[in-house]
Amino acid sequence: LFRSKAGAKVGQVLVGHTVKIISGSVDMRHGRAEMPLEGSTVNLSVRCERQNNGLTRGAEALVIGYDAEQHIYLVEPMQSMLGNTSTSSRPMLT
Repeated sequence: LFRSKAGAKVGQVLVGHTVKIISGSVDMRHGRAEMPLEGSTVNLSVRCERQNNGLTRGAEALVIGYDAEQHIYLVEPMQSMLGNTSTSSRPMLT
């Protein structure tokens, strides 16, 4: 059996880290994300309770929890965590 470099870095340890969404969307049934960890990239199963969350491929999310029974990470969109609910209300710079 092979042991992952990130083998010891799972669960609650990743709470508070940012991840990049690699699946087409994220909801309470499915979602994938990746993050750099110790010189490699870790692929994670993620879920978000919020509907219409804007988490699509390439979006950034914050890991807010870990479900040890299902081995999934709970995430929230970075924009909502920073108080930015919409990019359209942002003034354009000229």
